[in-house]
Amino acid sequence: MSVMHITDAPKDLVHGSVIITPKPEFFDEISAAFTQFAAQVEANEPDTLVFSITKSEPAPGQEGPALLVVSVVFKNMAAADAHRETSYHKEFTSHSKDVDKLLCIPEMKTLTPIGGYMRQPAK
Repeated sequence: MSVMHITDAPKDLVHGSVIITPKPEFFDEISAAFTQFAAQVEANEPDTLVFSITKSEPAPGQEGPALLVVSVVFKNMAAADAHRETSYHKEFTSHSKDVDKLLCIPEMKTLTPIGGYMRQPAK
């Protein structure tokens, strides 16, 4: 099994995340929309290297709503810029302004890797 240390990854990769807090009754609808959006990205953007959608729930003993966490890795800034300029991205993000289905405004972050590793799973 090969291991790549995150600090050894190409320095021009662009990492980002978006944290979405849907109202519970809209969680499935919003997660399905992100899944469809991810399929468009996968089909059209070879320089979008990672598009991961995960559900985050409170740790045992804590309270709070379930979150959708979208993590992306682009080959470089040009790929990130190209992603934002696609017609389907513009269409999709216009729906994100429909805040009546969310508990709060989505939180977008640019991430800078500082450590850790990634294993290539055995086939």
